[in-house]
Amino acid sequence: MNKEKLNELRSKISIPLVQAMKLLKQYDENIEQCIQAFHDENIKKICEEVDCKLSQAQSYYQHFGFDLQKIKYHHQQYSFKPCIVLKYDENAHISTCWFYYYSRRYRFERKYIY
Repeated sequence: MNKEKLNELRSKISIPLVQAMKLLKQYDENIEQCIQAFHDENIKKICEEVDCKLSQAQSYYQHFGFDLQKIKYHHQQYSFKPCIVLKYDENAHISTCWFYYYSRRYRFERKYIY
């Protein structure tokens, strides 16, 4: 294996030595194919871990500068699930129902249902 190719690949992308050697062997020391395969593998990891579509994973990957840790952190921080909170007042003739959801800006939004 050519040490110059190994150093060139590692200078272009941040990749562990063992993984760089594996990619160079797999793609016959073609650096461009190694880089593309590395990015494709990372996008597949994002799809599996974040549970999103391929196009969304690609946009995340480009937006966060190819950093998997930032993508995972962003997904954990900004993913939200709607919840319904029912409020019942015994003295009121009509019960009220509010719909709370957690917005992407870390605040609760309240919507009146009935």
